Amino acid sequence: FRSARIRIELSWQVEEKLLVKLPLDFVDVHPTPRDLKSYILEQSYLRQPFACHLPDLENRIDRSPCLSRLVYRPCMLMLLQAIGLVLILLVLSASFLATFFIGKVATNFVPSISFEVGSSQRTVRWSWFPVVIPTFFLTFSILVVVLKWVVIGRYPRNVGFQIPSGTYLRWWFVDRLMDLWELMVGQFILETKFIWLFYRLLGARLAWSVSVDGFIREFDLVSVGAGTSLEHQIRCRKFIPWGAGNGHGFGKAGLELRPIAIGDNCTVRGMLSPGVVVGDGTRVEKLSAVAEGAHIPSGVLATGSPAYNAGELDSAKKTPAREMLYLDLFKLLWLFQELYHFFGLFLVAQIILNEHLLPGWRYSSLLYWCLIVLLSNYFGITTSIILKWLLLGRPTKRRTAKSGLPRRMAKFACDYHYRLSTTALTAVSGPSKLWNVILMLHGLDIDFMSLTSAGWRSLGPSKCDFVKIRKSFVPNVSFDVDERKGKIEITESSLGYEVQIRSGVQISRSVIAPRSLVSESLVADSGQEMSFPSERKRITLQLVIELLQLAADLVLFLAFIPAFEVFNALVDNGSVLVALFGVAASVGTYALSLTLFASGMEVLMRVSPVAIREAVFAVYLSHARQSRPWSLSFLLYGTPFMKYWLRLMGARVDGELWYFGTKVYDLGMLHFADKTIVDDAHVAGHSVVFGNLSLKAVKVSGLVHPGCYISAGAVADGNEHGPWKVFMGFESTATADSSV
Repeated sequence: FRSARIRIELSWQVEEKLLVKLPLDFVDVHPTPRDLKSYILEQSYLRQPFACHLPDLENRIDRSPCLSRLVYRPCMLMLLQAIGLVLILLVLSASFLATFFIGKVATNFVPSISFEVGSSQRTVRWSWFPVVIPTFFLTFSILVVVLKWVVIGRYPRNVGFQIPSGTYLRWWFVDRLMDLWELMVGQFILETKFIWLFYRLLGARLAWSVSVDGFIREFDLVSVGAGTSLEHQIRCRKFIPWGAGNGHGFGKAGLELRPIAIGDNCTVRGMLSPGVVVGDGTRVEKLSAVAEGAHIPSGVLATGSPAYNAGELDSAKKTPAREMLYLDLFKLLWLFQELYHFFGLFLVAQIILNEHLLPGWRYSSLLYWCLIVLLSNYFGITTSIILKWLLLGRPTKRRTAKSGLPRRMAKFACDYHYRLSTTALTAVSGPSKLWNVILMLHGLDIDFMSLTSAGWRSLGPSKCDFVKIRKSFVPNVSFDVDERKGKIEITESSLGYEVQIRSGVQISRSVIAPRSLVSESLVADSGQEMSFPSERKRITLQLVIELLQLAADLVLFLAFIPAFEVFNALVDNGSVLVALFGVAASVGTYALSLTLFASGMEVLMRVSPVAIREAVFAVYLSHARQSRPWSLSFLLYGTPFMKYWLRLMGARVDGELWYFGTKVYDLGMLHFADKTIVDDAHVAGHSVVFGNLSLKAVKVSGLVHPGCYISAGAVADGNEHGPWKVFMGFESTATADSSV
């Protein structure tokens, strides 16, 4: 396995320095250094880097010297950011309260059918649920739009500012507010005109026919042409490490903002750095990162990290405007259908659970609503299976040949309903084999020996029929399915985190590194030994996993109780002002409970006996992935509080740290050096191959750019790393030999 990690490092160095992407099996295809050198030289002549043009940055000096002096003091910065965190929670609380009152008033004027559920004295109105959910989405979104324009106005172009500073403080507040909006609202309206309208109101210049399937930040700096599909997040920011900002007059770390312009009829599936200009008809591939300030000509394929010109594209057939209009209209109507559908599922769950819980128990109502949410999700999975076979059916040559509007509508309906149905269920089912059964019923050809991620929401019913998995470890990966190119087959293999697999690819007896793009089939030597756990060990571990999952679900329910008590103590006294702060306090209490729950699971994993550690880890990681976003720890990103929170959770932080990473696990294994910045990266102290767990300490220093993946035993030394770089536990990048 060590040799596999060295191959990953060599592949990265070649791609970064020479713009040549080595095939995953280059050791077998080019077995000698001479053969490999010839291949690299031949390919390097064909790789054309994009021309770059970066205007000079304007050093943004705060207009208020008083605010600047306050922010530069650590204690005052923490105070101001603490006030900002409270304001963010109050905005969420105000949205909840406004939703309650507006929904209560609206249902009095909307024709509805009211009836009692059994003899529970609980009255259900058909109009309540479909009114409340859209009201919350609308209220919270309006508050976010208003606050963006009040706090920032328009984002400045081509500017840099120091961290901390008054400008940074305003940027940070809106950025954290947007993270919360994406969690509470944004994920449910992707690919619809609702999110298009929201970003337009925030200042983004998006043509009407733009499809938005990724979140946008620094909105005023983004312009997108007609017919373009955004399938990756767009961020117009870049951090400046300590020492690199001296040319801008900064004494510490900094942040720069530059515009991003995308032409007509483009497909953006990779990362665009600030200052990028994309020509018409261009496609940016997955796991690609276009360098800062790059100008991509029209009609080309951009791939690699850093991205290079991989050739011209054939002119793609444009979707007629009328067909796009019908599809957008269908998506909007389907959202409202889902509202009434899930209200019906909630009602059925209420009828089933009515009078089956202890009426005198203090927390019976809390348990009642938790079980209703879970039961309605199970019903949603059942209807998802029915929808899949009714709307999509088993793929045939005749059906796959007809990839017109009706089939696109059916795919969206099935995939959206599946994602919605698995939202709560993934948090309590974890690595259970239940998901193998659910995926089988959706058409996936998978056996019980294979290990998958809970829910596997990136797959979707529309792709299940085109994937086959046997005796493999397949975590959260992405399948690029094309119905005309055949099945993806994975046999006796272990795939890393967020691997991208092209349609028609066959992977056999292989170990794939995290965040790799598999575009060609990989079939290893049949005589090569693979590290499979024995059947007895596998069955024993799965039984332990199922029991631990039930225990963890019980503890997760207990985590609701403190927030429940706070809510009852502060919200039910009739005062609107007290209720506003009460709801915010209840949300904060619940977030703290989830944080303690995840931390306790991690401690249990580290101290558990070696024989069951893998089972405990599987349950811990599943709950950490699902509960950590709802613990709202992301609100601490970009604050000194994050440094102290990491220390409290067991991490070692030597000095100054600005953390904006997306995912962080195994906190007790992490070490952050002084003057470190982590931006939208994955940092964890574990690695897993064929389900076999490895836990090792990780050290991070310098500036870690978006898309980086740092796992067990890795040492990320140096000034800047990435984007899209993988560290897998060997010598420091700064000392690694980068020559070829």
